[in-house]
Amino acid sequence: MKFFQASSLLIVLILCSPLWGQKSDPILTATCGIYTFNHFDITDDSFMSEMEITCHAHGQEVGIVFYSKIPFMKEYVVHTLYVHPQYREQGHGAAMLSYVSDHLKILGARALYIQPGPFELGTRRELFVTQEERAKRIEWLIAFYKKNQFAPSEKWLTPFMRVVYACMGIKEDPAHLMVKILI
Repeated sequence: MKFFQASSLLIVLILCSPLWGQKSDPILTATCGIYTFNHFDITDDSFMSEMEITCHAHGQEVGIVFYSKIPFMKEYVVHTLYVHPQYREQGHGAAMLSYVSDHLKILGARALYIQPGPFELGTRRELFVTQEERAKRIEWLIAFYKKNQFAPSEKWLTPFMRVVYACMGIKEDPAHLMVKILI
């Protein structure tokens, strides 16, 4: 699959882009069963398209997804898949991944990347987790993503991404980078 070799290198551009932007009214609202998904365009002044999707079940926000399109490619990177703690282990994360994958496939995406990482957003709770507990959490996330049709990315990408992550101060292991083929 040659499109991975060129486009995977562009993941760097996506990782350089900020996660948070100004929130406005949703540009799209979709309802699927018990879920309502609100799409927000949070693109800043850069040339990269960034989206936030909030997920509601029974009228309550259960989680959020942030993703970006890799410029000039038909591939996307999920920056954040976050399910609020009180709503975990109820299938909401799988529903969010399924929705985002289906939505991007409709838009013509070929692949979706995700990096298993911290569980908590906006808190310092992750700083107080032992290495052993962190490893268990990462293993759990990898198993979760595999259940949702993600697979490890190509091995040649790991050393390159290790350098990129180090330069950017990202404290994740690029050997865990995963991809879901959408075509």
